[in-house]
Amino acid sequence: MFMLLVSTLFFNGCSKDDGGSADDAVKITNEEQAKAAFAAIQSLWNSTLRSLITAEEKTFTNETLAIAGGSAIVNGEYSTTRSSSSSSSRNSSYIDVFITFQDFQTDQLKISGTIRFFDTSNSRTACSSSGCASSYHTSLAYKTQPSLENEDLIPCNLNFLYNGQQISDVILFDSGKSDNQHWSVKVTNGNNETFSFSI
Repeated sequence: MFMLLVSTLFFNGCSKDDGGSADDAVKITNEEQAKAAFAAIQSLWNSTLRSLITAEEKTFTNETLAIAGGSAIVNGEYSTTRSSSSSSSRNSSYIDVFITFQDFQTDQLKISGTIRFFDTSNSRTACSSSGCASSYHTSLAYKTQPSLENEDLIPCNLNFLYNGQQISDVILFDSGKSDNQHWSVKVTNGNNETFSFSI
């Protein structure tokens, strides 16, 4: 179902030649459109932003990411931990960044606002005389949160095409996922209507 949503997203900016103008756009009015908005943001993180953030372990302080389609300001942290002994090993990755977009446009969507991307993983292996046991845990969250100091959600402007319809809305969203569980997502549109769903 989720892959179907991604495959039916045809993104652009606000050009009438590309399938509609900003004047023709509508707000998110149902759960399928809300799912499409979440899919657009998730795709932006997985296909573009994550690889740029993880290029180097560092603390980001108002750092500009120059990407085709615009630029974005990053604050936060990316770090990894690796340790091992004769009987155990541990590998972890930690990403917690706040990315601010200003009329940022890609082939996927046009977006303005600040989104927090939290993406961590932790793997452990422990061995004894009876054998070895391994565990792997992940935690993911995307939300329109401006900073660590301010946990209130703030609006994010999103523009994309879905099933031939131009969608342009000011939204709040809060999403999270742990290990192999489903995503839990809440999207609130510009009319203060909330759509809650799992993927």
